[in-house]
Amino acid sequence: MKKAISLLLAMSLLLACFVGVICIAEYTTTTETDETADSDLPKIRYYYKDSDGALALTDDSETFDANMASTDSVDVIFELEYPEVDSSGRESLTLESTHEEVNAVKAAYHAKVKDANTAANKAFIEENGISVDSDDYTVYASIYSPFVQISFESYVDYTDYFSDIIAIAECDEVSAIDITIPVEYGDDSATRVSSSSASKYQISDAISDINASSTTSNGKGVTVGIIEAGGVTTSSENDDLNNLTIYASSSVISDHATAVARILCGTNGVAPGVDEVYVYYAKSTSYLVSGMDWLTDNECDVINSSRSTLGLEGQYHWTSAVLDYYVGLLFVTYVNSAGNTGVNEEYEHYTSNYGMGYNVIAVAATDSLGNISTYSSYGTQSGIYTRKPTVSAPGTKITISGTNLGSGTSYAAPMVAGVVAKLMCETPSLKLYPEIVMAALIASATPVTGQSNSWDIYAGAGIIDYEKAREAVANCSTYTFNTDYTGLRATKTASVSTGTRVKVVAFWLTNSMTQSSSDTVVLNNFTNYYINLTTTGGTILSYGSTAFNIEYINYSNSSYSTLKVKLYQSGEKANSYTDYVAVTWVTE
Repeated sequence: MKKAISLLLAMSLLLACFVGVICIAEYTTTTETDETADSDLPKIRYYYKDSDGALALTDDSETFDANMASTDSVDVIFELEYPEVDSSGRESLTLESTHEEVNAVKAAYHAKVKDANTAANKAFIEENGISVDSDDYTVYASIYSPFVQISFESYVDYTDYFSDIIAIAECDEVSAIDITIPVEYGDDSATRVSSSSASKYQISDAISDINASSTTSNGKGVTVGIIEAGGVTTSSENDDLNNLTIYASSSVISDHATAVARILCGTNGVAPGVDEVYVYYAKSTSYLVSGMDWLTDNECDVINSSRSTLGLEGQYHWTSAVLDYYVGLLFVTYVNSAGNTGVNEEYEHYTSNYGMGYNVIAVAATDSLGNISTYSSYGTQSGIYTRKPTVSAPGTKITISGTNLGSGTSYAAPMVAGVVAKLMCETPSLKLYPEIVMAALIASATPVTGQSNSWDIYAGAGIIDYEKAREAVANCSTYTFNTDYTGLRATKTASVSTGTRVKVVAFWLTNSMTQSSSDTVVLNNFTNYYINLTTTGGTILSYGSTAFNIEYINYSNSSYSTLKVKLYQSGEKANSYTDYVAVTWVTE
């Protein structure tokens, strides 16, 4: 090897923390070393900034090298085969479980995941003879996920260790490697095109429009996490945050983060009963995994991120996959803004990369007239089987106590996170059931202006409705599938009224992680389930059968008081891991 590797294992989140990155497709890696001729090596993906400053992707190290300056920082991420942890404890929970009962189950499960991943990551470092005290780089080993990241301050340092990185790639525990330039975050708060005919949107009116004015459930007992480019502060202008105990990972303050918190859980916000908020300062993509570790360690129940990066919009790449891991394996609910590039002519109009996670709730923005705001991002690039945005919420010209916060999907996302907090307050078991949260929000959404009774490319399922979401939670059934079986998986009965519209949703968490040391993370790595709505005699009235992990039926019922919802599996199970499925329905 050119140089003996020396790595500093920085397990403390108070030290420098960096992001874990995931490969998502099969391809051949090109390097200048003989080692890469071995087809058994994990695949390597390279992320760099192109001539426009946007994040670009290649599988060719020479292309990566040609676009790097000597002073550019480089993150190298080893994705390891992760240990499975028994999650059956959450199945003991019911809709009647208390906060204390749910919190105990959640803490015990998270402790098992933490112990398993911490031990596995540490063993990987020790077994490969990785020493400490390097002056050339630092390392962050995740405590909750299978990522170990080496961060180089300069591209020159990275090249000195490239052959060592390739040597470590031969380890059986390494499933994939991502080599990336860190990318700064951008706020999703700048309005591209205003809704000129819409007036200022008073937050009280916005909360009323999403049917969330009820004070019966206000978010009490729910811990909120926020990932931002700075912390939250209280002042004479925003004393509506004095109800909160705010914990921050940094002393850096952000007006954007403060506005998000005011909407989500300030005294004038959607969930004013929330007691504790944890705000993680993430100035670039290098801080995503450390941020998720920190928020998970502090037992946050719902996490809001109103962030995006320039480049790869509409694509499923490493940041999307990281978030899917935490939602799918740690059962935290994650809400992200859809982005504000909806008016662009080229690819940039697509949904933000964070929002592209299969398990992530991506939120579009509406104005006071119920229109989708023209800046709101939408859609995915071809070949990615996920419906984005997921739902919509007020986000244009939001005004609190006479102060116009501005416009953006940044402000729509905390509306949704606030509704999630209210739902969790009333039904604490939702803290460990993100699949129910997702299914309930989709089934209960109402059409935006001009939306037909179908999924809309700009609005998703429509505008969130808290009261209807409560109904969807009560009607929800969950299923855990560990074995393969093609055909009918489950049947549930829906008691309905004639002359109503019946909306049925099935959603299942997607596991985008590797299945073995010979596989990379693969796109669309989920089992294909579908739903039928039938009469009690079995006549099919409507069906949802797409390539997505969301199935959606909107049926006008003129004749029946009882219907059947049938869940099927089509084809083989996608992987060996457990599938977590939620099915629900509402009438309107």
